[in-house]
Amino acid sequence: MKSNSTPSILITVNAPGFNIENPTSAVANYVKIFIECIKKEGMTVDFSPTSNDSFVTTNNNTGQSSLSKKLKQIFKKQFPFLYHSLVLNRLFSFQNRQVELLKNKKYDLVIEFYSLGSEIGPKLKQFSGSKYLMIYDCPVLLQFKEMYHTSTVYDNKIAKAQLNSVEAADYVLCYSDSVKKHIEQNSPSQKNFFILPSIVWKDVVVKEKVQSDEIVIGFVGSFLIWHKIPLLLKAFEQIASEYSNAKLLLVGYGEEWNYVHELREKSIYKERIKLTGFVSEQELEEYKNTFSIGIMPGSNWYGSPLKLFEYAQSMIPIIAPSSPVVKDLFRDKDAVLFIDENNELNSIVKNIKLLIEDKVLAKKIAQNAFNLLNGEYSKEQHMNKFSALVKKILSDGNKG
Repeated sequence: MKSNSTPSILITVNAPGFNIENPTSAVANYVKIFIECIKKEGMTVDFSPTSNDSFVTTNNNTGQSSLSKKLKQIFKKQFPFLYHSLVLNRLFSFQNRQVELLKNKKYDLVIEFYSLGSEIGPKLKQFSGSKYLMIYDCPVLLQFKEMYHTSTVYDNKIAKAQLNSVEAADYVLCYSDSVKKHIEQNSPSQKNFFILPSIVWKDVVVKEKVQSDEIVIGFVGSFLIWHKIPLLLKAFEQIASEYSNAKLLLVGYGEEWNYVHELREKSIYKERIKLTGFVSEQELEEYKNTFSIGIMPGSNWYGSPLKLFEYAQSMIPIIAPSSPVVKDLFRDKDAVLFIDENNELNSIVKNIKLLIEDKVLAKKIAQNAFNLLNGEYSKEQHMNKFSALVKKILSDGNKG
């Protein structure tokens, strides 16, 4: 970058189907915040891929006949290794096209929200001498295997691409100290890290809670195996047997939704358990306004707890897993109640009962979480920190 020029920055999410206008996407919200930061500093910023970049994933059923959908599902279930290998083949073709589209453009800095198998950061750095900031959301191969329970022919390629990207990055931004330590153990030559928690701030006016005799235990988020929603159903059945006014409200969708629905149908308390599926932002706020307690029953070790910040923003008392990332960000009995990982079911039941019975504690936890989100974890604080990081990377480039 020349000292008298306006810095030019590219932000990329090299993943098909990504929609920057999706209000429910954490990454989309974060991308917009980073673009806002960069523009405020008087720098120019591009985003890729644009909405014009065409890619139709094999998970898109639009226009398919019911027979085709059934055959695809059978193929996916019976031959997961082959099915997901084919999906990844198309993903990597898409990523290669993105590199071809961008390699002749000149950017001072490439900021990549890292996606499965991507090598766009190292390649653009090689082609144009750009500085490279890698945003490391998670160990992508580990997450893929946890989600789909299969290996693919591309496992080695994915692992190598991630390692190459980490090694090529001028800085690696990660969401917690636990993830930073993981990267350091697996990529010993990378020394430049920046920790910034992943948070989605919404323009929400905290409303007076709906006055009701009901106790609404709520979950918001993806129905993924590591969120342990079936465990929450078991805990609720114990609560429901003791509190006749208790209800369970599960807001969201995901891989585990059908299984959770089956468990709900078998429960003797099924009339007090509601699964909403996908909802609009307005509906989500209305549901959260009824929550007496917000719970995240489980997480993988690297998961960044977006839903906990949602509960905090709505002043809902929180029960959370004692996973490494969550423990990095919250203190037990201050802004959350932690679930004992050695006795999860009993711990969830105990914490729910504690918040039901101790209204003063529940109010304190909700208020402390709200204060944390609007203080140390505020949008303004994050924007200032991110802007400072971008300036530092560009300044280091000038020195070089």
